[in-house]
Amino acid sequence: MGKSLKRLICLGLACLLYGTSLEGWPPIVAHASVSYTFSDTPTDVMPEGGDITVSGNYMAFADNDDKGIKQIYMKDVTTGVKTQITNTTDRKVNPSMKGNLVVWSSNVSSFKMDVYSYNLTSKQITKVNSQPGYFLQASTDGTYVVWYDGVNENQMYVYDSATGVDKLIGKGRIPKVADGKVLYKNSNDGLSLYDIKSGVVTNVVDLSYGEYVLEFDFNGTYAVWLQHVGDLSKYVMINAIEPVSGAKDLTPAILRAREYLSVKVGNGTAAWIDDQNGQPAIEGVNLQTKETFELAPPSTTNMFYGFNGSQSIIKGSNGAFVYRLPVRIETPDTQPTQYGSAPVISEEARKQIGPEGGELSADHGNVSLKVDKDTFTDNTWVEIKQTTDKAAIATSPSSLKPVSAAWSISFKNAIKPLALNFSCKDREVAPQQMLKMGIYHYDEVLKEWVYSGGTVNSNDCNVGTPITQEGTYSLMINDVRFTDIKGHWAQQPIEILASRWIVNGMETTNFVPDASLTRGQFTKMLVGALGLKEDLSGKATFKDVGAAHWSAGWVEAAYKAGIIQGDGDVFGPDQSITREQMMAMLVRALGIEQQAKSMSPSDLSKALTYKDADKVSEWAKPYAALAVQQKLIEGDSEGLRPSDASTRAQAAIVMLRILEHLHKL
Repeated sequence: MGKSLKRLICLGLACLLYGTSLEGWPPIVAHASVSYTFSDTPTDVMPEGGDITVSGNYMAFADNDDKGIKQIYMKDVTTGVKTQITNTTDRKVNPSMKGNLVVWSSNVSSFKMDVYSYNLTSKQITKVNSQPGYFLQASTDGTYVVWYDGVNENQMYVYDSATGVDKLIGKGRIPKVADGKVLYKNSNDGLSLYDIKSGVVTNVVDLSYGEYVLEFDFNGTYAVWLQHVGDLSKYVMINAIEPVSGAKDLTPAILRAREYLSVKVGNGTAAWIDDQNGQPAIEGVNLQTKETFELAPPSTTNMFYGFNGSQSIIKGSNGAFVYRLPVRIETPDTQPTQYGSAPVISEEARKQIGPEGGELSADHGNVSLKVDKDTFTDNTWVEIKQTTDKAAIATSPSSLKPVSAAWSISFKNAIKPLALNFSCKDREVAPQQMLKMGIYHYDEVLKEWVYSGGTVNSNDCNVGTPITQEGTYSLMINDVRFTDIKGHWAQQPIEILASRWIVNGMETTNFVPDASLTRGQFTKMLVGALGLKEDLSGKATFKDVGAAHWSAGWVEAAYKAGIIQGDGDVFGPDQSITREQMMAMLVRALGIEQQAKSMSPSDLSKALTYKDADKVSEWAKPYAALAVQQKLIEGDSEGLRPSDASTRAQAAIVMLRILEHLHKL
């Protein structure tokens, strides 16, 4: 895992009852401590230019072109691909972006500035204001664009990108739009909210004389701002949709040596840069619990650019972008603070399940177990409990990054596997990391986390796997990277397979994607993709794959599963695997060999339309035809190339298709 930060932020009282108070016993009240740790996803992409704004996986910024003229640019934070949006000589300021839109103001004359938008999908630049003015501080939520006139009485406008129409919406300054609502500074230096669809204006923040909002941001529900109180200042938050609930101070009002005008609000987290003894520190707040924490300790190099959901996007130690995800850990006290000594356990996390089966969950459904019928022969206690074991919470190997807390799962004498599921819907995992998630089990003997499996449902961010043993489990991202595949056409499939322990590098940091693959290496990959275990019995079916050969256990497992046959009593583990040999193994692995053998000559001809189809060995034609038909393998302009050696990168693509076919991605 990347550098882990941890800071105790509060001690709260949580009232936990056995339903109602037992006669003669007052309610049991237990202490709970809350801490935050962080999961970092580093990138190799460097910030550049000025006026940087980041949304999701893209950043917009202003920078000089090769002629020294300031232009608006866009950059993919995950790949580093840079796009120049503008190519005009006028002055451009305040780029902002959200979703598919980048917006900015462009200086037409001394007292005229227009607002423009760029659509990432259509790649079209549109002038969005129909009236002239000196328009500043354009903001977008991906659908609407808002701005105000810095000269003409602070008139505010909104543009609907769906209809192409703009309109005046009233007076205010520095409007911020999110989810179809506009938060802006009103004439009293407080904050007001304008609903674009209804036209209703709500007063959100009223301030006393000498108080004013200096900098703020808004996510459609919550607003966070820097508020001046005379010479002092403080950070404050409020639910702008329900302002009657009142504002909450996030920091005390103090005299700050320096104020950093950097406040951003994400989906579940807000953050800002604050002065700590003369150095900038990045502070955060959980918008649901209102708990504050430190996202990055004081450092002169700290920079904060925005959010991708709940992931803050900050500057890493090497200067590149880092996606930082806060992980909340609540540790209940084992001893009650009032009368009684019985432990208090939520029935949501512990109950008896009988032969009829059942379900239970904890952490508001973020971790759950499903028990099928006849898994237990009798009523059995099943428990899900967050662990406080420091050894288990620590991650090893270092590439692992926790997405959830560590949970202790307890049950006895299960006849069938239990279905363990983790939800990551509150974690806002970066899209490029989604398929790298897996469920891990803490091995008490090895003292490290071991991959248990994990089928990812990207639509609602759920990861599930069957488990057969008790123990400590967690949802993690295995962020494996190889230095020699950056920009390679197979980079993403290789990294996904490596994250699931199906492939590994030839060296510590290199994958060698274009090297040929041996039969032993492909066998190991295929056995891993199928979720089979290495056969450690020491038995050797093939005389050239003795127990001392590194692939022996994998080859034996594949043989017992009917995936490989070999040539007589030899297998050739160190020979390069040909593409037609690979196709045969794929068909056997999926259990569809009989389907291949039953294909008629007409079926074979329809499937094998490549110009080199006649080069496919006679024995391999049914396997090749079915592999092509099932889209397990594809040819190119040169044909199917059946006798060519497969490269490691090509095999990675095939493994990904196998996982998709088996619904194991």
